[in-house]
Amino acid sequence: MHLVVRGRTAKLDNQLLASAQRASVEFHPVRAYVQHPKTVRGLILGFAAFDVKATKKAITNWSREFYSGER
Repeated sequence: MHLVVRGRTAKLDNQLLASAQRASVEFHPVRAYVQHPKTVRGLILGFAAFDVKATKKAITNWSREFYSGER
């Protein structure tokens, strides 16, 4: 299973990326998989190898970091 998260603006996308890094959430930028990377935003989070509890914990930590970070 993969979760794709995309900010509505480049600034929001950067904030999502920074909060994922602070929360130690593993992700890959969507731009790594497209032909024109400068025009694409978003993060791909792969949770296939993790159980439901670990996935929920990662997303909860990421959300906490996002809402407590500088915005």
